[in-house]
Amino acid sequence: MKARLPHVCSLLAFFACWLLSGLPTKAEVAPLNVLFVFFDDMNDWTEVLSDPGIATPHLNRLAEQSAVFEYAYCAAPICNPSRVAAMTGVRPTNSGIYHNRQIPVIADHWIANVRTLPLHFQDQGYIAGGFGKIYHHLHQEYYEDQWTPGRVVSWNAEAEAILPEVAEKKYELPVFPRHFGYLPDDWDRDDPGKMQQDTANTRRTIEFLSEDHAKPFFLALGIYRPHSRFYSAKRYWNRFPAETIQLAAGIMEGDLEDVPAYGRMLALSQRFNMVPAYQGETHSDFSDLENLPDSIVPGVGDGGMAQPYLVENNLYVEAVRAYLAATAYADDMLGQVLNALEVSEYADNTIVVIASDHGYHLGEKQHWHKFALWERATRIPFIIRIPGQTDEGIRVASPVSLLDLYPTLLTLCGLEKPGHPLDGYDLSPLIRGLASNRGAPVVTTYYPGYHAVRDEQFRYIRYPDGSGELYDMIADPWEWSNLAAHEDYEGIIKALSFYIPQHEEPYPRGSGME
Repeated sequence: MKARLPHVCSLLAFFACWLLSGLPTKAEVAPLNVLFVFFDDMNDWTEVLSDPGIATPHLNRLAEQSAVFEYAYCAAPICNPSRVAAMTGVRPTNSGIYHNRQIPVIADHWIANVRTLPLHFQDQGYIAGGFGKIYHHLHQEYYEDQWTPGRVVSWNAEAEAILPEVAEKKYELPVFPRHFGYLPDDWDRDDPGKMQQDTANTRRTIEFLSEDHAKPFFLALGIYRPHSRFYSAKRYWNRFPAETIQLAAGIMEGDLEDVPAYGRMLALSQRFNMVPAYQGETHSDFSDLENLPDSIVPGVGDGGMAQPYLVENNLYVEAVRAYLAATAYADDMLGQVLNALEVSEYADNTIVVIASDHGYHLGEKQHWHKFALWERATRIPFIIRIPGQTDEGIRVASPVSLLDLYPTLLTLCGLEKPGHPLDGYDLSPLIRGLASNRGAPVVTTYYPGYHAVRDEQFRYIRYPDGSGELYDMIADPWEWSNLAAHEDYEGIIKALSFYIPQHEEPYPRGSGME
């Protein structure tokens, strides 16, 4: 019997090879394309995530055949760090990128050399196309070489600057963002001279999808709206009559009374994100609300608009209409791209990803901006459609992070990992029903010392002085009752504190903060 064993093993090996020969190898499987639509400042007011929500028919249509992550969060509630984290898979406390002014690709730091999503996909044989705001709009020229030559059109400051000049109606503000309004109704139709750059970039994306490509592609469309200054054509404003606008459900008088000084400062001083770089103050200077620098007090200097100012000056309704209209416009751009994909040769082999870089407050906590660590500033739309896998629609209720995009796409596309460590988690087990959570609560970082941890039930926020906020998001979804001072919740705070990063990478030299 022992003498015959090698012959039996050989026979078994022969049959195994014969059976496997009928299966496609990795090289034989047609690679999947990726279409990534990246919105700016789009919060969770959409119908996909809220009831009632903004009418977003095209997001709704996509959601019906996708995995919808109902509780998805940004890595940072500020454009540049959030986008760097999404495109590199590296959290701010490891990259040292915390501020809108920083440019990681010129930093004297390892983050300058990582293979971002477009670079890594090109390493794997893909075409990488990028239209609009993918990275932070102030730094677009530094990233143009990350895309396939001839396949990139960056966000353009001059194109944005003309909008208030041609606006049919403009509401003036003495503070940031200075103005908002609507464009004539003949804008964003067919006249190239009357198109916002989101419309033009949407058409470039549609043209890309109409072409024959010899290689698979990673195609990103960065839609700038609903980012302030909220401009859109008058027909979008008409969808939201003034008499239908009500005070947001999450707004409560006295909501900041149980919020620590650092939280109240973030709520009422929206230009805080600019101060450390431009004014020379440090974050520790801002714990005394009675002595805030004039540059960040609402209504003074270069402060930002806040809920009390808008209400007192009868601008709240129009500001909400502006945001809703800009969101409806962004949804229409998405719809045009989805329509083009559906009639293209790539409809059945293209993963579609929808995300926003962070959320946006519309008066909750007296706040009108991102730049904070509460739910409304950090929760985002995040949707992934996988041909043949999510056709019936999937809802994932466990919290996930935009950091998870990079590793998830690698798995879905069957690509190798990059040479740098990724901080996110592969979400494919969640999509396929093989796991109940991503593996850890989600962490969002604003600046060093400013962190939020979100699990299935609680949100814990910690500030540089050790003060904090704890909210039961099931019982208190509007975050009206801060539980941090209650002894009964000490165990919850201790458990969530475990996930707050112990290491906070300093601002890299050469990144633009000198």
